[in-house]
Amino acid sequence: MSKTALDIVLIPTEPLFAECLALNNQFPNKEHFIDFSAGKHIPHLSLSMTVANDTGIPNQIAEIITQLSAFPTLTLTVKGLESYTNSEGETVHWLRFESNALLSKLHNKAVGIFPSAATENFGKDAFANNEARLADMEYVRHYQEKHALEHFQPHITLGISNAELQTDWAGKSITFSQVGIYQLGKYCTCAQEIHTFLLEGI
Repeated sequence: MSKTALDIVLIPTEPLFAECLALNNQFPNKEHFIDFSAGKHIPHLSLSMTVANDTGIPNQIAEIITQLSAFPTLTLTVKGLESYTNSEGETVHWLRFESNALLSKLHNKAVGIFPSAATENFGKDAFANNEARLADMEYVRHYQEKHALEHFQPHITLGISNAELQTDWAGKSITFSQVGIYQLGKYCTCAQEIHTFLLEGI
């Protein structure tokens, strides 16, 4: 049975969206990694990752909308730029956010829609264009146990490079109002849009 690796995300609005593009443009050779230019990849804050059977995706999209659209828009504070070395020795840069009670509640709800067993059996064909590294597959496979809930670190991944980045966004607040459902691509990017909707709660 065909499967699709899914990312449920918050999509930043302007002017943060433009800042993410500007920071990403500072990376050399970005076409080999994460590239926000021309809409190839979308800057995003992941709420949950999972794998779904293709036949069940329409019902699961409806469930995601039902569960999440009732949340109000979120205002988050930028913590600053951070970087780390991944399992392949690459330096990954991200824009980190302070968590708050509403974001934690939204994240927990998004994670709870799918059982952890959903990520047990899948191949790289679940990713867009059949492109996935072993590290991408392992990240999704162990998302709930290693990266979600008490391990959740809200962030927007900006790119992979040894370049030094600077931004004056630390301490600024940004409002998120749009949720996206995407098929994951290489480096766990948002590679293929499936559906978007607004947070409409009060």
